[in-house]
Amino acid sequence: MDGLTNNARIAEYSPTVALHDLHKRKNLINTTGDGLLVVILMGFEDIREIARISNMDVDDVKNVLGDLEKQGLVMKIEKGLLLKKTLYKLTSDGYRRAVYAYAKFKKDAETIKDLVDKGFIDDATTIISNYYPNSIWIFRTFNLLSDNILRLLTDKLMSRQGKY
Repeated sequence: MDGLTNNARIAEYSPTVALHDLHKRKNLINTTGDGLLVVILMGFEDIREIARISNMDVDDVKNVLGDLEKQGLVMKIEKGLLLKKTLYKLTSDGYRRAVYAYAKFKKDAETIKDLVDKGFIDDATTIISNYYPNSIWIFRTFNLLSDNILRLLTDKLMSRQGKY
């Protein structure tokens, strides 16, 4: 690493460039996988830390990171002789995608907040439904949405699905 903070790394690489670099593929965001890329971007590389932060089971994290490794977005590193530690690092493509994903999550969160503030709960619920149920943690972990907004929207989603 060259000493830049994670926030400086994000700032130095614009989401517009990241989007262009990814060839403007349709539906770029795979919420869980891209959420894990952002967790790694933020400096959490140990699989146990990643699982804790994402509130996912370690085996589920291994599966998602395995898929990301096959796509060339992360590389797996085993450290230690006696006490093995599995770390994940972003590749250059993974870095670009993580920066783009973070910008997308942040933009969605801002849109959701704006819609809720204006009383358009159904519209906000439609956006958050793209992340529900497996990737809601992204908004909480990265402090993008308040617990009150998340509760309001997840309650609305659950009532739509007849769970209330």
